[in-house]
Amino acid sequence: METTFKILFSFAVFLFCFVIIGLFLLAIKII
Repeated sequence: METTFKILFSFAVFLFCFVIIGLFLLAIKII
């Protein structure tokens, strides 16, 4: 159970960073 939670948590962090970088690049394109 703990291992699954750690995998899900790291996956969520990865997705979060991916979205932040995507928005950042989008903002650069707009500006």
